[in-house]
Amino acid sequence: MNSCRAIRCTACCQQTNMLLTLADIARIETLGLPKTSFTKQGSLGQQLKNTNGHCVFLKAGQCSIYDHRPQGCTLYPVIFNKTTGEANLDDACPRHRDFPLTLETRRQLRRLIQTLFPDGL
Repeated sequence: MNSCRAIRCTACCQQTNMLLTLADIARIETLGLPKTSFTKQGSLGQQLKNTNGHCVFLKAGQCSIYDHRPQGCTLYPVIFNKTTGEANLDDACPRHRDFPLTLETRRQLRRLIQTLFPDGL
C-alpha cells in the first residue's frame, strides 16, 4: 500500500470539511496554535479551516501537522455513509483502492462518529 504522504497526494486536503473532536483540537493546540487559527464552526460542529481552497495545514504540498492531524484525517479515505450507516471508502480519493477497509478501521470510524455525535446523527 502506498501512503498518501509518500506519493505527495493531497486530494483530501482540498476544500476539506473535516470535523474535529475535542481531542483533535486539544492535540493541535499543544503545538502552540490557537483554536481560532485552524477551526471554524460548521453545520455539524467544529471543522478544519480552509485557506486558499485547501486545509489550513497544507504547506508546500504536505501536511504540516501530520503527526498531530485529526483522527478523521488518519482514517481517510474511510468515511461514514449516513444513508447506510456503514463505513465506505471514499470514491473521491484517487487512491481509495489502495486502502484496506478492515474490521478495525470500521470500529475506529464508529468510535469517531460516536464521539462527534453522542446523541446520534
